[in-house]
Amino acid sequence: MRKIRHDIFAKRIRKLRRQNGLTQRKMSRKCKMSFETFMFVEKGKTKNPTVLTVLKIAKVFGKSIDFLINGVFYTLDYPLKKGKEPDAKLGKMVQRYRIAKGLTQRKLASRAGVCYGSVCGIEAGRMKNPTIFTMARIAHTLDVTVDELVA
Repeated sequence: MRKIRHDIFAKRIRKLRRQNGLTQRKMSRKCKMSFETFMFVEKGKTKNPTVLTVLKIAKVFGKSIDFLINGVFYTLDYPLKKGKEPDAKLGKMVQRYRIAKGLTQRKLASRAGVCYGSVCGIEAGRMKNPTIFTMARIAHTLDVTVDELVA
């Protein structure tokens, strides 16, 4: 799996914000999050932001989540959620792709390098807003994009 670089993720967000002529404060308002939350994500102080946080940022820029975390650009052929918390569909999507790959929850967790409890929690709907890099590892293991799991 390609290593996710937290510093590049933060720099990509900063570059997009500046290209759009936004201050951190204006960007935080557009994302409907606190100034401190956005500032910490952009400065790389939040090493593993939640899916909801990254989803809000992606929506403002009109970019995919995968572009923000991996630099992978593709055209979205579906609308991004309106900044709502990921719902039970996230768990169902992970479960559907996992079963299609013939993996148990333990095997998925092991191959993705994430906690078994995280996979169980996501699939059961108990972990509604997992961290973005946990989802990136799971998506990579399932050969899908994070956007496909979250959409």
